[in-house]
Amino acid sequence: MMITKIVIWGLDETKGPLLCYADITLGHCFIVKRVRLLLKNDKHFVAIPNRMVKDGSRLDCCHPLTKTMRKEIEEQVIEKYEQAINKKPIK
Repeated sequence: MMITKIVIWGLDETKGPLLCYADITLGHCFIVKRVRLLLKNDKHFVAIPNRMVKDGSRLDCCHPLTKTMRKEIEEQVIEKYEQAINKKPIK
C-alpha cells in the first residue's frame, strides 16, 4: 500500500528527543495518527503508536510488516519534517 499523505504537526510542542508528530495516510483509505519522529544519538527514528498493557510492556497499535515499508515511512516522514522546518516562520 502506498503512502498517499503525510501531515507533520506539533513542531512547537516538542521537547527532548521528540521532533514532531506525523499522521500518515495509506492508499487514501487508512490513517495512522501520532507517529513520532525522534532524534536519538544524532539519528532519526520513527516511532509507531503504541499502548501500555497491564504488565507494563508496550505493544504497537500497528506496524509495517516489511523492512521496505518501514524504510519508506522513515524516509518520507523525515523528508516532510525537513520541509516543514524550512517553511516555519522565524519568530
